[in-house]
Amino acid sequence: MRARPRSCAGLSLATLPGLLALIWSFGWGSLIQVMLCSAFAVAGEALVLWLRRRPLAFFLGDYSALLTGVLLGLALPPYAPWWIAAVGTLFCIIFAKQLYGGLGQNPFNPAMVGYALLLVSFPVAMTTNWGIPRAAGGEVSDFVTTLNLIFQTVQLPIDAYTMATPLDTCRHDIVTATFEEVTTKPMFSAGVALGWEWVNAGFLLGGLFLLWKRIITPAFRSVCSRP
Repeated sequence: MRARPRSCAGLSLATLPGLLALIWSFGWGSLIQVMLCSAFAVAGEALVLWLRRRPLAFFLGDYSALLTGVLLGLALPPYAPWWIAAVGTLFCIIFAKQLYGGLGQNPFNPAMVGYALLLVSFPVAMTTNWGIPRAAGGEVSDFVTTLNLIFQTVQLPIDAYTMATPLDTCRHDIVTATFEEVTTKPMFSAGVALGWEWVNAGFLLGGLFLLWKRIITPAFRSVCSRP
């Protein structure tokens, strides 16, 4: 089974509003991660296809490898080092996708398999390389500074650019405090993590775009149609 190129391209395009919200809230890191993961995904797919003696243009033309890279890049912390993107992307393309025979044969979403591997293998790098969002008073780094941080070409004060995610904070603090007490911290506002509400709205907009173009269908439709 081979995905329609328009479907994978449409799915990638639908992530654009959420990506723009991430850039506005956290800076250029998410864009760089998406570009890195996309490049590693296409390169890894091309390498495996070449080893399997499969036509590159035909299989790369469905944009499924590119979509995998985009999804993983969006899930990574903006300031995660470049090798995190490399390890995660190559693993999800080679092992979670191609090892099972390629598109349509893999039992799990390759991008999320790569994310799970990174989260288990490098928990500190995956939970602390988040900057303070603009809405919470954080200073968003410029493109060059962000690039240097990701490629670790300069020594900068790391505490100024890393923090736990709101979900991670809530998960640890809820043991000794109520949810209402946890959400009084500066990173929350009215029970919602500052900056993340716009990110969620961006991805919701992308989801509505997919529904409008009929690339996806509402889940409840298939459920209600069952006898």
